[in-house]
Parts: sequence; C-alpha cells; structure tokens
Amino acid sequence: MLEFTDEGATKDCPALVFQFTGGKMDQSKKTQYSGAIRHKDVCFCAWRSIAFYFFYRFEVDQESFPDLSSNADWYDIKVLKSAKKDAKAEITYASQNASIHRAFKKVGINSSHTTHAGRGSGTRIAELNGASLDRIRRMGRWDSGSLESRYLTHFNRDAIRICNGFPGRKGGFWLRRDALETPLELQQQIFPAIEMWMHRLNDENDAAYQNSKSAAAFIKLMLKLRKIILQDAVLWRQLDSENRIFKEPVFSSAAFKQFEADLLVYIEATHTPSTMVLQETLPVIEQKSSEVLSEVKAHNQAAVAAV
Repeated sequence: MLEFTDEGATKDCPALVFQFTGGKMDQSKKTQYSGAIRHKDVCFCAWRSIAFYFFYRFEVDQESFPDLSSNADWYDIKVLKSAKKDAKAEITYASQNASIHRAFKKVGINSSHTTHAGRGSGTRIAELNGASLDRIRRMGRWDSGSLESRYLTHFNRDAIRICNGFPGRKGGFWLRRDALETPLELQQQIFPAIEMWMHRLNDENDAAYQNSKSAAAFIKLMLKLRKIILQDAVLWRQLDSENRIFKEPVFSSAAFKQFEADLLVYIEATHTPSTMVLQETLPVIEQKSSEVLSEVKAHNQAAVAAV
C-alpha cells in the first residue's frame, strides 16, 4: 500500500499495489507493478473487494487473524487461498477459473476470457474515458521496454485515476463516502486483534516486535481496510441488503446505524466542491479552445492563400 498525496479534496488516497513476476501475457519474468485507488463508484472498487474479502475470511468464516510474532508464522499465508481451511494453501488455477465462470454466468456475462478478462475490459474503460495510448500501455504493462522497466516509476497515475472514475489530472480525487470520520468504537468491532498487535509493535519493552516493518505495514493496511469496509458498506447495503456479510453483528449495531444514517444524509445533501467541478471542466475548455484556434488558423491560412 502506498499513499498518493495532494490528489484532491479527499486527502486520504491510498493506492493498492500489485506485484507481478511474469504471467500468461508477460514471459519476461521481470518484477512489475500495478495499482488502484478507491473507485468513485463503490460497485467497481478494488479496495472494497479486497476489504470485504478479508472481512469474510476473518469475521464471517472465522479464520484466525495472522500471528505476527515472527515472519515465519505468517509470511506463507496466501492472499488468495484455496477453499480448504489451510490458509497457507494457494488457490489453484482450476478453482479460480471455475469461480469466475460461475460469477460470469450468474450475472449474464459471456466471455471467452476468465482469469484475465479484466485486462481487456480495463484497457477499454481507460480508452473510453480519455486515457492516451501511452498511458494505457504503461498502466497495463503492454510491451514495456527498458526505459519503463529500469528508469521510470512503476505507476501511471493518470491512467489509474481515469480507470477509477476520476479525471486524469491530479487534483480531481473526491469521495463523498469518505467525508465523515468513522467512529473509533465502530472501527474496533472489525478485526479486533489489531489493537493487541498495535500494542505489541509499539511496546518499547517488547524488543521482538520493534523491527518488524512488515508486520507494521500489514497492521497499517488492515486499519485502512476496516474504515473502507464501514464506509463502503453504507452504499453497498443500498444495493444488496440481503448479502450474507450484512448479517454480521457490526452492521446491526447502534453505532453503525447512526454512522450509516449520517453518511447517507451527507451524501444526499453535499454538492461537488467547486474545485472538483473546475478540474472536470478545464479539459473540455482546453479542447474547445484548441478547436477554435485551429479553425482560426485554417481560416487565416486560407485568406492569405487567396491574396
């Protein structure tokens, strides 16, 4: 996880980072990266997906929260684990493929691609929303050369913004659902083991945890995820209130119901900040100005030629 700064009216802009080492569409075996910020539309948000995936594992399915005592105790836990109870067994390609097939069938998607279907659709979404060919190529790691792989930063922020529903320019990131502070007492109902591990990591007398940077980074991620779970649940429940996840006690608590009511009122009553409107309008103004200048230039050239 990285933090993108100065992205817009919403100050907190975490970037979910993915690391790749080769794959079906890349046989180079070079380590490459991609990323996603929170999507403007909660339905398409990668952060929401990973947040509720972990919520399901640790809260609904009652998988034990990782033991961060030593790296050996938790480094082998898989993000995408198999359906078995063993958290250190990774999901197989066959299982992943079958799960996507079932999901596609349920919502009526006909596609010859499954495990990398998002690669093509993401490219088309970026193009439809105005991303340049160069931005798309770099974001999707299409034919990346030595300049990008060796010397440039790993993220094309313009394309990342566009693919997540925001203008490509810096300064347009604004999420209504991230406007209200999530009460701490409500946060602590999700992944409650976080507080215990935070105490150990910050305990000067507990030397074993003082240099555990990876454990601290994991706790930082989980703290971010539980806030996202609560914020995104408010809007997701409007669309899928019967989902098994929303049967969990936290979503029927008085604290959540109050937060939900407050956030829905805020979202309904709040207009887009003027700075965000300007960010969305500027590209249109620039395009129109360029068209007018081109027409004037063509007219002048024609007039000169006539003389």
